[in-house]
Amino acid sequence: MFEIDGSQKSGSGTILRLAIALAAATSEPLHVFNIRRNRPEQGLKPQHLEAVLTAAKLCNAEIKGVTLGSRELWFNPRKVEGGNIEAQIGTAGSIPVLLIAILPICLFAKKTVHLHVAKGGTDVSHSPTINYLRKVFLPVLKHMGLETALTVHKYGYYPKGMGEVT
Repeated sequence: MFEIDGSQKSGSGTILRLAIALAAATSEPLHVFNIRRNRPEQGLKPQHLEAVLTAAKLCNAEIKGVTLGSRELWFNPRKVEGGNIEAQIGTAGSIPVLLIAILPICLFAKKTVHLHVAKGGTDVSHSPTINYLRKVFLPVLKHMGLETALTVHKYGYYPKGMGEVT
């Protein structure tokens, strides 16, 4: 089992997102503790929570401790299946942050993944924008072999979010 201290380096959600993606890709169990410890609001925020839940759907993972504000979780992935996956952040939490965590996992899916993400922010402060995804992140994934198509159905901004992408 991978044991990850989420307070390392900047102590942001980045270590959590990377750990979840790597655990899913390798089918290795994961325990993350001290999640976002170095942040003013520690623990899982809505976009981090939904990223973990969405990753769990993709790879049929058993999860424990995955709740809003949680500072510790367990993630036990199986094989990455794919299919139709729905995610809903429910705040202005960053849709790009969620996608940056989820899309690398899709490289290992047995079948095509169709993601639908609703009720989040497409362009919010302190997060990559949807155009960063289009112009930087998706081309890198394409170079790695992942074909993607991103459609913004509705842009979402702080304070309500309400963005929607597929």
